[in-house]
Amino acid sequence: ISAVKKAEDSDDLVLRMYDAEGKQSKVNIRMWKDVDQLYQTNIIEEHPNAISEIVVPRYAIETFMLKLAD
Repeated sequence: ISAVKKAEDSDDLVLRMYDAEGKQSKVNIRMWKDVDQLYQTNIIEEHPNAISEIVVPRYAIETFMLKLAD
């Protein structure tokens, strides 16, 4: 994880991740709150696509948005 921040246009949590080892990785994250929905977005947090797991492809930089439970 290279960045954790509040989303620009919502109260969602944004995680930015990258792979520097040249291998695809499935990522497991434990949070202090439940995650209601998980999205993959572009780097400027546009066009969110709902996903069920976090996967970072080899040598990729990926942005994920987490909608946390109230």
